[in-house]
Amino acid sequence: MCGDEQRVWYPHRNVCYRDRAQKVAERKWRELHAKEPFHDGTGKRWAKEYSPQTPYHYDDGVTVSVHPTDLSPDDTFQTERQA
Repeated sequence: MCGDEQRVWYPHRNVCYRDRAQKVAERKWRELHAKEPFHDGTGKRWAKEYSPQTPYHYDDGVTVSVHPTDLSPDDTFQTERQA
């Protein structure tokens, strides 16, 4: 189907509110860590550049997703971190 140049495709928009919420969560996560993306593994010590003391990138091992129920109400990962 994708390679058929004779096939006519019609635009259609389907808004998925779940996917929309996920994109917002991912954007907030990226913006929150834009200035200091590396940490020490505890999430308490952050740095702008990779180092042996801060080897982990904020996205290492993290998957941001959304669900119909709040699976972790105490996880405030989209808020400013404590100094």
